[in-house]
Amino acid sequence: MTHPTLNIFTKKINPRLIYTVNEVFVRRLGLEPKLFNDQDAFQQAEGAKLNYSSELIDGDEVLNLPPAGLLFEKRIQAQEHEAFKQDHLLFLFPIKSHDLGFDPLAASFYHLSRYEEYLPHRNDEHGRFLEEDFLLVKHQAEDYPHVEGYAQLLGKWLATKFPILTVAGDQQSYQHVVTVDVDQLYALKQKGLARTVFGLSKDALQGKVGKRVAVLTGSQKDPNDIYDELFAASAAAQAKTIFFFQVGEGSRYDQNNPPHLSSVKDRMNRIAIQSQLGIHPSYYSSDDPHMLQKEIERLRSIVPSPVVMSRQHYLRFQLPDTFRRLQEFGIEEDYSIGFTTRNGFRAATCKPFRGFDLEREDIMEITFMPSCFMDLAAVRKHLRSEEAISAGQRLRATVRSFSGQFISTWHPEVLTGQGVDYPSMPILMELLEHD
Repeated sequence: MTHPTLNIFTKKINPRLIYTVNEVFVRRLGLEPKLFNDQDAFQQAEGAKLNYSSELIDGDEVLNLPPAGLLFEKRIQAQEHEAFKQDHLLFLFPIKSHDLGFDPLAASFYHLSRYEEYLPHRNDEHGRFLEEDFLLVKHQAEDYPHVEGYAQLLGKWLATKFPILTVAGDQQSYQHVVTVDVDQLYALKQKGLARTVFGLSKDALQGKVGKRVAVLTGSQKDPNDIYDELFAASAAAQAKTIFFFQVGEGSRYDQNNPPHLSSVKDRMNRIAIQSQLGIHPSYYSSDDPHMLQKEIERLRSIVPSPVVMSRQHYLRFQLPDTFRRLQEFGIEEDYSIGFTTRNGFRAATCKPFRGFDLEREDIMEITFMPSCFMDLAAVRKHLRSEEAISAGQRLRATVRSFSGQFISTWHPEVLTGQGVDYPSMPILMELLEHD
C-alpha cells in the first residue's frame, strides 16, 4: 500500500526528531515523511508540507507548527511544559495562538522517551519511580493513551489543509495480548527437598498439611497449574498468550521452582509448545548484568524456542541501563512498561514503541510493549471483581478505539486467589469472552 507523503522542514535533523517523526507520522498516522533542512529544497518538493521550525514559511501548500524546543535540546533537564487537561487529553508544551494549541511532537517524545524517569526523582521501597509522582498520575490522566490522542489531533489538523492525508491512518488492528508472569511454576510441588520439608513443617503447625500432601502425592492438582485453562480460553478468544518464566536463584523476592528439575523443564517446554515465552529476570538482576545474562542463557538452554522477550520482576529496572543490557543479550521486546499499583498507560500509549536512550541520544533496538492492565493492581484497588471487570473493559474499549494492543498482565497465584481478596480468573475470562 502506498502511503501519502508529508514533507517536513526543520532547522536541524537529529535522533530525537527522527525518532519522534517515525513514532507519530509513520507508526500512528500511516504517512511517509520526508525531512528537509534545506528550505529551498523543501519548498520545491511536491505534496503536503509541514514547517516544524520557529521561522514562519508562507504559502498555500505549507502548514506551520512552531516547535517547543525539546526535540532540539541535547541535555536532559526539567521541562517547563505547563501541562493542562481538557476532556481526556493532557496537553504538554502549549503554543499560544496556534490551531493545535500545543506541540504534539514534543509531547509525544516526552512520554515515549520516558523523559521524566531520567530526571531526579523519588523511589519506592523497591527502587522504582514513585508512581504518585508521575506526571500522568498527578493529573489523573493515566487512563488514556495520549500519544494516540495527539496523533489523532495532528492528523485531523493536517487533513484540513491537505485532504489527501485523510486516506492515511494507522494500518494496525486491535489485539488482546494475555501475558502471564510465572513467578512460581508450581505453588506446592517441585520446590526442592529443603523447601518441601520446610513447607510441610509450616503447614503442620497451621493444621494445613493435607492439601500439600495431596498435591505432592498426585491426588490433587497444584494450585498454580492452570496453564491448560489459560490456553483454551485465550485460543477461543483468538488472543495471543505469552508466559514469562523465572529461572534465577532464590531470594526473598524470588520463589521460583528450581529450573534444573526435569519435571520443571518438561512443564515449561509443554507450555512453550502452545504459547510464546520470555524471560522474567529475578529481582536483583536489574542491578547485576552478569546475573541477567546468566538467567537469559539458562532459559535458552531449557526451551527450544527463541527467548527474545522479557519483563522485569516487580517491574524493577534502571533506565536506560537495564534495557541496554537486555538489548545486548538478544532481547528484542520488553513488557516492563506498566504501573504496579494502578492500571493505565504508563508511557501514554497503547501501541508498541521503540526505546530511546536519552543519555546516548540514540534510538534503541529494543521495542517496548506497554501493559495497561494487571490483575494484582485491579484486585487491590477494587473491592469486588465486578468493579475490576468494568475497569478492564473501559481500558480495553479505549485501546480498541485506537486499534492498539490491550496487553494484560496476570499471575497464577492471583488468578487462583492465593493471598488476595478474590481470584482474578473471572476477570480474565470475562475480558476474553466478550473481547
